[in-house]
Amino acid sequence: MTIKPLKKLVALSLAILILLAGCQTTDTSWAFELEGERLPAGAYILFQNQALMTATDRLYQDWLDWERSDDPDAPEPAFVFDLSPSEMLAAEIDGISMRDWVINEAQRLARQHFAVLALLDEFEIAVDPVLLAQADAAAQRDYQQGEADFREIGVAESSLALVYRASVSLNALFDGLYGEDGVQQVPEAEIRAYFDENFIRGQELFFWKDEVYPEYFEDEAELVEAQRAADAENARLRELASAYFERLSAGEAIEDLQYELDLELRGEDAGVTRSPTGGLDIILRRDTQNHFMFSQEMIDTLISTAVGQSAMTENDSAIILVRRLDLFESTSDLEDYRAEIIHSLRHGDQFFAMLDERAAELPVIVNQNAINRYSPSRLLNM
Repeated sequence: MTIKPLKKLVALSLAILILLAGCQTTDTSWAFELEGERLPAGAYILFQNQALMTATDRLYQDWLDWERSDDPDAPEPAFVFDLSPSEMLAAEIDGISMRDWVINEAQRLARQHFAVLALLDEFEIAVDPVLLAQADAAAQRDYQQGEADFREIGVAESSLALVYRASVSLNALFDGLYGEDGVQQVPEAEIRAYFDENFIRGQELFFWKDEVYPEYFEDEAELVEAQRAADAENARLRELASAYFERLSAGEAIEDLQYELDLELRGEDAGVTRSPTGGLDIILRRDTQNHFMFSQEMIDTLISTAVGQSAMTENDSAIILVRRLDLFESTSDLEDYRAEIIHSLRHGDQFFAMLDERAAELPVIVNQNAINRYSPSRLLNM
């Protein structure tokens, strides 16, 4: 009589074991593993979200390029923010669907994480514990502020901290390789050559013109009178600018000229003060990175002016005086831009190609169940 209950118990135990084995084979709490260290699925989701933002920006840039294009026959790309989630994921990037591109990029970022850790160990590069602690604190703060959203997409605080720490580790590897006393320190001659080829140093003096906007006038006579007054004032400014240009060309300090111009245009009651020597000097890149701060006419004129010489130009808004300076006149300028230059020289294809190459060599285990479960559509549909 005791045999039948025992058989039932054994059968039940076997069923539980089979169920547990099945759960183990479909464990989606982790996405990648290297030598016993697992990358949690939440970190993979965050990498996927990063890839999704990059892909969205790519589609938006394609639309901007089309809008700015002079080619009337260029087909209009989709405006990404008008697309539904399914339409967005079907859009093409680099010859594949955005969905597949995001999945590939997220996996690349995950593998890159393991490559960074391996290279830090290989080159014996230490990560600043203070920066790691700051990353943990930032993750805790950000997670608390958006806990509901993080939980909704399946991200724990520990995963957010891992991704924040991964960014710190990435920067530590870069600095340890290419920075001062780095394993692959960038030669000084290369840094100076890049500084000389990509930056210019100079001074500027603006005479802001009176501008008339017809849409602000309902009466034609008032518009004509306003334009006449503006033309007269701008003619006066051109004469004033010409006088200042002669003084600038003769070598007078830009700080003295700017101070006198402020007094001339704003009056003594405006409380103007003289800038310290060198305080009005500017350094900018020859490319477009700083151009939102400066007029294109000023930049083009400064680039075309010989070192030590001055020039004058004009656009719709201002009459502009410039003086080109020796880029290497002050040694501190190069030091101020050293990190940016090293970043420009190495933090691109070379650095990330090295990471991808190392990642491909590592025996990373992929949890395909997690990859299949956490698709980009989850992030767009939530």
